[in-house]
Parts: sequence; structure tokens; C-alpha cells
Amino acid sequence: VSFKSDKFEDEVSIFDIRKFAKNVKSTVPDIPLSIVNDEDIEFKERIKSRASKTVEEREDDLSSVFERGLYLHKLMELVDFSHIDLSYIENLEDRKLIEEVLEMPIFKEVKEASKVYKEYPYYDSKRATTGFIDLLYINKDNKGNDVYNIVDYKSLHIYDKGYKTQLNIYKENIHRIFNLDNSTKIRLVLLSIQDKKTYEIKEPNNERN
Repeated sequence: VSFKSDKFEDEVSIFDIRKFAKNVKSTVPDIPLSIVNDEDIEFKERIKSRASKTVEEREDDLSSVFERGLYLHKLMELVDFSHIDLSYIENLEDRKLIEEVLEMPIFKEVKEASKVYKEYPYYDSKRATTGFIDLLYINKDNKGNDVYNIVDYKSLHIYDKGYKTQLNIYKENIHRIFNLDNSTKIRLVLLSIQDKKTYEIKEPNNERN
């Protein structure tokens, strides 16, 4: 879907498989009739990247941490900010954690915001990539000017230098999509769910909140 106006531009489009199929010739490859003994396969360590931080560990060592992070992210994604009801969280400890997160000052701003977008999708034509912003909300500063707030949820750590690059890419795309001028403030915030802390990325120097 593509939509454009004087104040908004989004270059997302739907991939039409029928058009693509006309230009592609495919054949089914021959499968050799042989059996591979998995004992002969050497399983090497995989390198995983998170933002610009590279971690080299065995996949099974990271799986539980990764799954926990996805789970907490999903709980935040399901929150209805217009009517807070966390009864969908069966685990009482997890429900209490999300309740405490939602009591943070930043979510008071969300409650009073003029526009709130969850899991905001965009297509970055410059990098030919798609992305999703965990939380985007628009409120006013003390002079009555619009402020675009980009919030990225992290399960725990929020001080990785690579996150600055990640959020600045979000900023670049929001600036383009909403056709903002250079005077419009775009605020970049990392939020640690487990620590219940925020870290705002500022220029030229970063400061912890």
C-alpha cells in the first residue's frame, strides 16, 4: 500500500507474486539419493548481531534470553494504552512487572499524547529494508510545538552504543514519512523493561535519565 500527501509519505508497497512469476523461470533441482550421517557434520559457532554489537556464542546459550526478550516485548505490544487491562498476562510476576513499567513517567506522556502508534511499520527505500518502531507518540513541548517520540523496548540492557545508530535510522525515516521540517524535535528513547529505566539519546552528548 502506498500513501502520500503534503504532510505524509510512505513508500511501502505490496509485492505482487503474479507479476514476479512471469519473469522468473524455476526448475525443481534433482535430489541425490544419499543419506547424510549427522554425526559427520561439524556444527560451528554462529555469530549473532544485535544493533552494531556482535556476540559470538553458541545458539543454545542465547535461546532462553532471546525468548524471554521476545516474550516481554510481546506483552508490551499487547498493551492498550487507552484502556489498561493486563488480565491477559497469566503469570502474576510478569503482570506486576508490566504494571510497574506502565507507571513510569514516559507512559504518562503516552496517555496524554495526541497520537500514539504501536509497532509502527515503515519501508526504508534508501537501505531497501523494512522496520517496526515499538512505540511512536506525538505530544507538545512547553511552547506548544509538536514533539515526535520514538521509544524502543529492550528486555534489559539499553546502553549499547549500537542502539544510537538503530534509533537514528528510525528518526531519519520518521522525518521523511511525516514530512517534518528541521525545527521539529524528534526524541529518541530506549526503555529497559526489566530494569524499568529509560535512556534518551541526545546530541551532541548522551545523558542518562
